[in-house]
Amino acid sequence: MDKDKGIFLLAGILLGLVIGYVGAYQIHRPSPAAGASSTGPTHAALADGAGGPPADQGEALMQEVTQNLAGLRARLEKDPRDLEALISLGNMFSDAGKYPDAIDYYNRALQVNPDNPDVLSDLGVCYRSSGDSRRAIETFRKATQMHPEHWQSWLNISIVSMFDLNDLPQAEEALARAEKLQPNIPNLKALRDHLQQLRGASAAGRS
Repeated sequence: MDKDKGIFLLAGILLGLVIGYVGAYQIHRPSPAAGASSTGPTHAALADGAGGPPADQGEALMQEVTQNLAGLRARLEKDPRDLEALISLGNMFSDAGKYPDAIDYYNRALQVNPDNPDVLSDLGVCYRSSGDSRRAIETFRKATQMHPEHWQSWLNISIVSMFDLNDLPQAEEALARAEKLQPNIPNLKALRDHLQQLRGASAAGRS
């Protein structure tokens, strides 16, 4: 799994702000599972107005995904503690929006290796995408407790606190921690500006 979860989360938030529907923002785009190629339509195909890959290409991609899935499950039959296979299956199901399955595989991966902040961050994202923002925060917190340097989890705490829980002090504290660890977070100013707007609205409501 790549190191840019916080970046994807932030980009999804900002896109949600632009279209005026923050509640549906996508906070995670997992990398393709190990050994698997991307299964989405290419930019070229969309630019050409095809609306996706040609039928024969789409069929080939679906076949490849099915084969990868079968291969990973076969590996688990041989070794239920195959960490790479567990994480890869979690990634694939998360990418497909199958969050209960992704949560299951990520939890199984954490049983093998509990000290993995990337998997914890992915698990938290799946909880949030399933509508359980408080459990997402708990999972991100666990990642930061084990690895205080994991800025992606700090950023995730900030965004979920801000947009889902309206916990502005927690959002501000976590964002400051993320910024200290990674000063070059993309679109950081836009996120700070939105936090400032929420603080202003909250203060106006109390006056």
